[in-house]
Amino acid sequence: MRKKSRRKVKYEKGVPAKYLQNKKNSKSSVASEIRSTAKAYKEGRYIDLKKVQKSRAVRKRKAK
Repeated sequence: MRKKSRRKVKYEKGVPAKYLQNKKNSKSSVASEIRSTAKAYKEGRYIDLKKVQKSRAVRKRKAK
């Protein structure tokens, strides 16, 4: 019987967990944006890169 392989990277909500760390927006909204953008890219549709980069750059503020 073949040994079942484990996933090397931890996933959350269908995307690698590192993409959801330290985000201002909810994890589910960030994950859905990443999945929808990936789907559009695979289908060859147009992607507004500036909009995607701006939305992904939003980070949580550190408490002082």
